[in-house]
Amino acid sequence: MKKIIILCIVTLIALSAFAQSPRLMSMGNVDGYVADADDIFTYPGAIHNYGNTAYAYLGQDAQDDYWKNFGINVAFNNYIIGAYFNKPVMWNPTFMVLNDVELDKQMDLFFGFNESLAIYLTLALDGYSEPGDDPDNEDTEVAMCFGLGGGYSTDKMDIGIHVSIPVYGRETSYSVVDPVEEPRVNSVEESESKFALALDGRMTFAQVGNVDFVGKADIMFAGGTYDDGNDATKDKEDSMLGFGIGVAGVYNYDENNKVVVGFTPIDMLVKSEDDGLTKETDATVTFPAFNIGIESQVCKWLVLRAGMTQEYSVNSVTTEEDNEDDQVTTTWDSDFMYNMGMGIMFRNFTLDFVFNEDFLHDGPNFITGQNTDAFAGELMLKYKF
Repeated sequence: MKKIIILCIVTLIALSAFAQSPRLMSMGNVDGYVADADDIFTYPGAIHNYGNTAYAYLGQDAQDDYWKNFGINVAFNNYIIGAYFNKPVMWNPTFMVLNDVELDKQMDLFFGFNESLAIYLTLALDGYSEPGDDPDNEDTEVAMCFGLGGGYSTDKMDIGIHVSIPVYGRETSYSVVDPVEEPRVNSVEESESKFALALDGRMTFAQVGNVDFVGKADIMFAGGTYDDGNDATKDKEDSMLGFGIGVAGVYNYDENNKVVVGFTPIDMLVKSEDDGLTKETDATVTFPAFNIGIESQVCKWLVLRAGMTQEYSVNSVTTEEDNEDDQVTTTWDSDFMYNMGMGIMFRNFTLDFVFNEDFLHDGPNFITGQNTDAFAGELMLKYKF
């Protein structure tokens, strides 16, 4: 009876789910070091480990549908199909121009086969139109992001490849009044296209007693061109390059209790924009970063988790202009994050969430019992069928 009461109370509390794996977040963001259902978006072949399961993510606000999404994996014979709806875009394309459209949510379709291979397709789109200056014309704006990829997974290794192709277009009409010629309507056509390629891999490269040593690496390249519709100006070009490696020791005390210690010697992200007049390069290098997480099943229906992340990084912004000395701004930073979370299991259901530290410190109002902060910061409800 106590388990039912706790499950109902936690489910009815206003919760949020910005990160898609509250389990890994509460363990110090140990993504890639510990197997988790969220792995399929990095290593698609891992979907074979999560067949016949439905996932529901609840939002930061009970009235905000943006943070709610749903997914389901169905297995049959040696195949598995997964469908996910209203998920945040995996690689969020930053457009120079987005006026009335948003390109931030997508639908994902997975297909797994041969017990270790999987492919996926994603689609995100939005459009907008309104009457232009001429009754026969409309001002339109359209954005779309198409993605595809695949992966191969074994019990020791996972590899994933991802391609993202976002495009954007906007046509705006305007009236031209000439005292000599007849009034006419011209239009400006803006467009942008991008391309992103990412490779991710991880491997359990050694086992010493109860300790698994896991290494992971990722590399990403993206580039694009923006045309403002003016032939007199140069198209704006931008690019992005990311690279990171990490290693961790996972101590498995038993099947239900583990300690993770991760170390990232370097993680780099370099962004560059060039409009023909000014070139700006924004480089962020993290060296190093540490992740420590624990997970312990204290009883049949309850799992406790805690974790921390410590990062040391340097950010450098370089601005280059013709006939001007380069301007360089450098910032050193140190970030620390600590989280605690729980997992509650009842029959075929599992509820994972991260505690909201503001709620734990401040609590509800003594008189009204109300509190503006949610009890939990992340939530995922999983059902195994």
